[in-house]
Amino acid sequence: MEKKFQIIIDKREPKKIIDLLKQEEIEVKTQNLDVGDYIISDSLAVERKSGRDLVSSITQDRRNLFEQLMRLSETYELPILLIENLKAAFKSQMDPASIYGVITSIAQRNRIPIIPTLNYKDTVLALKRMVIREQKEEEEPFVIARRAPKTMSHEERQTFYLEGLYNIGPKRAQQLLDTFTTPNGVHKAIKNTKILYTKTGKVKGIEGELCKVKGIGPNFVIKNKKLLFNIEVNNSKLQKKLKN
Repeated sequence: MEKKFQIIIDKREPKKIIDLLKQEEIEVKTQNLDVGDYIISDSLAVERKSGRDLVSSITQDRRNLFEQLMRLSETYELPILLIENLKAAFKSQMDPASIYGVITSIAQRNRIPIIPTLNYKDTVLALKRMVIREQKEEEEPFVIARRAPKTMSHEERQTFYLEGLYNIGPKRAQQLLDTFTTPNGVHKAIKNTKILYTKTGKVKGIEGELCKVKGIGPNFVIKNKKLLFNIEVNNSKLQKKLKN
């Protein structure tokens, strides 16, 4: 049976995008979303801004734009900002340096990837590819094999080992080692950290040893509990929504 691809879209998003996604055989559910405009999985969500929206956000309420993106980043491991018709922003009277300043700040300081599209049709194509890549389990990802140099020190090998876990790069691996001393200490911290939920069943945070490390969130804990201990955690409010 062919796999069904699904996406949750904020009700305020343009109907033409919703209709076109349905034509692309994506199962669409529209809801009032507090964070993001398009939820693709429990870890990936997209905020869409048109070029004009971007200019308006910069000139009228820049703080609100960054707060929006901060919430997106705090809620989802893979936040993406999609800018539709960026050219329109540069056709406005705004200084291009200001536009580039905001865009580079989002990418560099907030660590949020930015995908530009030409128009709403290209937006649909980009969303479709994200949905397929995120939800199609059998699709082979483009992976660069990790190979440890033979000359690694003991400490470097510990860091390299931890980088094999979900969402850990060199900097975070070092932070974890600084806090918990050994990879085994990191394993114990992951196992002993609990997921906190709201009364409605929505994930709201974590409680336990990993709170000592800045930037660690629920999805990190959930995925690595599964990887290391085969512990399933029901973190997906998304899955409940898709089944309704």
